[in-house]
Amino acid sequence: MTKTEILKKDLSKNCAQRLDLPQDTVDEVINCFFSLMLEALRRDEVVIIKNLGSFTTNMQKERIIYSVKLGRRKIIPARKVVTFKSRILN
Repeated sequence: MTKTEILKKDLSKNCAQRLDLPQDTVDEVINCFFSLMLEALRRDEVVIIKNLGSFTTNMQKERIIYSVKLGRRKIIPARKVVTFKSRILN
């Protein structure tokens, strides 16, 4: 099975066609949606989208890797990562 991508511009174009709305209006709504979602994740809130899934943030621990490019060990600092858990079961 070949995986395909849906880019934000494709999502916007398809929504505009389905809803018979101007492209710029749909772009603004989609940008607002993602902006609000990112703000919530930055505040460590869980974002739940019914019938799709939930987005949460977790702290990834600091870790040591071996860099082949540098030929030595390298420390990857701790960082916050976003995880997605699907609610769709097939």
